[in-house]
Amino acid sequence: MKVFFLATSLLFCSIAYSVEPEKLPKNSESNSLSISLLTGLSRINIKPNYTLNGEDDRPSLFNIGLGLGYQFHKELQIEVEVNYHADFFSSFDDFTTTYDFREMSVGIAYPAKLGTISIIPKIGLSHWSYETNKKRLSQSMKDSDKDFFASLEFKLSDNGRSGISFRMSHMRGEFGDISTADLIITGAF
Repeated sequence: MKVFFLATSLLFCSIAYSVEPEKLPKNSESNSLSISLLTGLSRINIKPNYTLNGEDDRPSLFNIGLGLGYQFHKELQIEVEVNYHADFFSSFDDFTTTYDFREMSVGIAYPAKLGTISIIPKIGLSHWSYETNKKRLSQSMKDSDKDFFASLEFKLSDNGRSGISFRMSHMRGEFGDISTADLIITGAF
């Protein structure tokens, strides 16, 4: 699976470098910087050796995040994103196991625009850190690593850059895997 993501990343990069600069549009729409705010729900399938009780666990977590992106010549996008996934409501309960999952990712996307809707597949690399705690028993477990991820975003926008999006993403890691559904608001300038 990682070989597939690496090969796809190299393909996207080769497309980006194959464009001749003199053929790029010279107007202000050719490049843009964007800021994204996102919120959503995450479902983590945790392997037994990453849980406190030694059994499979599948918590649902709330997700918030912030992204900074750059779009080249109306097509190729690079984005850096920071996300925090947590079970905010159970963190007040001393008897419940809590989960925190943080990630910083760098992704490359190549959007396809269909009128006011853009379909944006993205692949990238995520550096994540994971922590689980059981307050009452003073137990905790931490880990971190890097893994590849893939996402598919549907954006509603008049100009192709600023807009509202729905995104589904998936990452398979050493700890297990995480699937996320996010609502994203993006402003471009």
